[in-house]
Amino acid sequence: MINKKCLLTLVFVFTNMAFVVANVLEAAVETVDSSGDVGQYTSIALDSSGKAHISYYDVNNSDLKYATNSSGSWVATALDSSGSGGQYTSIVVNNSSGKPHISYYEANNGDLKYTTHVSGSWETTTVDSSWNTGLYTSIALDSSNKSHISYYDISNGVLRYAKNTTGSWITATVDSSGNVGQYSSIAVDSSDKLHISYYDVTNGDLKYATLVSGFWVTTTVDNTGDVGQYTSIAVDSLGKLHISYYDTTNSDLKYATNTSGSWVTTIVDSTGNVGQYTSIELDSSGKVHISYYDVTNADLKYATNTYGYWATTAVDTSGNAGQYTSIELDSSGKAQICYYDVTNGDLKYAANVAQPTPTPTPTATSTATSTPTSTVTSTATLTPTPTSTSTATPTVTPTPTATSTPTATSTPTATATITPTPTPTPTATSTVTPTPIPIPCEEATNIVADPSELTLETKASDTIIVTVTGEDGCPVEGDSVKAKVKGSGNEYIKVSPKKQATDANGEAVFTIKAKNKAGNAIVTFKDGSLSTQVKVTVVK
Repeated sequence: MINKKCLLTLVFVFTNMAFVVANVLEAAVETVDSSGDVGQYTSIALDSSGKAHISYYDVNNSDLKYATNSSGSWVATALDSSGSGGQYTSIVVNNSSGKPHISYYEANNGDLKYTTHVSGSWETTTVDSSWNTGLYTSIALDSSNKSHISYYDISNGVLRYAKNTTGSWITATVDSSGNVGQYSSIAVDSSDKLHISYYDVTNGDLKYATLVSGFWVTTTVDNTGDVGQYTSIAVDSLGKLHISYYDTTNSDLKYATNTSGSWVTTIVDSTGNVGQYTSIELDSSGKVHISYYDVTNADLKYATNTYGYWATTAVDTSGNAGQYTSIELDSSGKAQICYYDVTNGDLKYAANVAQPTPTPTPTATSTATSTPTSTVTSTATLTPTPTSTSTATPTVTPTPTATSTPTATSTPTATATITPTPTPTPTATSTVTPTPIPIPCEEATNIVADPSELTLETKASDTIIVTVTGEDGCPVEGDSVKAKVKGSGNEYIKVSPKKQATDANGEAVFTIKAKNKAGNAIVTFKDGSLSTQVKVTVVK
C-alpha cells in the first residue's frame, strides 16, 4: 500500500464583492490494489464506522474483486472467478450490520448477478439471465435492507429493474421507449420510493424514472444536445433529486435538480473536456459533492457547492488517474473517493477530500457596479449557484409484468450557465408488455480497429476503438469482441479487457498498456469469424 499527501491550494479574490478565500485542501491518496490491471468499474460504500468497502473489476483475471479497510489495512478478495464476472459493479452496505451487497455483470453468459455477505459468507445469485442483460448496474437498499437494482438490457435496448423484497428476485422493464437505460443510477428515499437516472441513447437525453402507485413515470430532464451519459443520482431528506452527468456535446460536467419544484440544469465545470465517470453524494445539509474525470488533463476532480458556489479542484494529478470514480461521504462530511489509475492499472483511494472553509475579508473598492468583477488564482474554479427553473413533462408507463427468480441460498468567476430544459412532448402510454427494440444490425460483416498502429513508451497506455458494422455500415450492438496478444507480444504489452461487448455505436473500447520492455506486438481483435489487427511498438 502506497500513501502520499496531495496539497491543493485554493486562492480566490473578489475585488467588488469584498471577499477573499485562501485555504488549503488536503487529501490522502493511496493505492488499494496493484496486483495486475485492477480497479475498473469501481464502486464504494462506507459502513457506520466509516470503513470503506469497494467493489471493482480485475482485468487480468476477469474477476469481481472486493476490498475493505475494516481491519485497519486494505484487504482485497476475489469474489467471482467463474468467468469474466465483475464489470459494471455497484456496492451498498447494510447500515445496521455493515454487510455489503454487490450487483455486477457477468460477460460470459450475459447475466446480471448479485452477491452479498449478509450471512457471514459470500453468496452469489444470478438475478436475470434473460438475453444479454445486467450492464450499467446500480444498487440501493430500502429501509428493510432489501435490494433494488437498475440495469441495462443490451439485447433489447431497455432499462430494467430488479428487487428481492419478497424473498425472490422480481425483474421488470422500466422504460422501453427507444434505446434507453445506459449509465443507470438508482436511489431510494426515506419513504422507500425509487428514483432512477439514465441515458436515452436514441435521443441523446438525460432521463429520470420513478415508481408512483404501481406506474413507472419517466421524465426527460435535459435534452439540450447529447447529454446524460455517466449519470449519478442522489436524493435529499425532502425527497428532492440531484443528478450529475456528462454533456457530450460541450464536454462539460452538468448537474440537475428539482429542489425548486421543477428541473433546473447547471454547468458545474467547463474547463476542458470534463465530466465523465461522475459520482454524486449529499452531505447532511443537502450540499452536493461530485467526483469526476478530467479527460483533458487526465486527472481525478472533485466539485462541491458547500458554500453557495461551485468549487472544482483536481485531487489526483499523478499520471492518468480518475476514471471509474465513486464517492461517499463520512460522518464529518468529508469525501472518500475510489477510482482507477490508468497509468499503473491500479485501484486507488482518496480519503478526507473536503472544500476548505472560506474566510471573508473586507477589501477597499473604488467603483460600485452591479456586476461583480473577479480575479482568480487557483487550481479551483468557483461558480455561483444559480436560481432558475425549467420544466419537464413526464411520461407515465404502466409497470410491466414481472419475472420472478428464486433467491440463491448459499467551480464567484462568472454567473453559472443555466440551461432551462424545454418541455418535452407528452407521449402515449406504452403497453404493459415491453416490445424488444430491434438491433440496428443483426449480422456483422466488418470489423476495424482505430488506430491500426500504435507507439507507446514503456509503462504508458492508450485506447483502441474496435468498430463492428453490418451491411451499409450500420452498427452492430451487443457483439462480443475478443482481444488477444500474439506470441511473444505479451512480454511488451497487455490488453484489457480480454472481451468487450459492442455498444449502440457498434464500438468496443480496449486499453493497451506497455510493459517495461521495448519491442513489437500484434493484438488481434475477433468477432466470430471476423478479425482485425493492431501493431503496437513499445519504445523507451
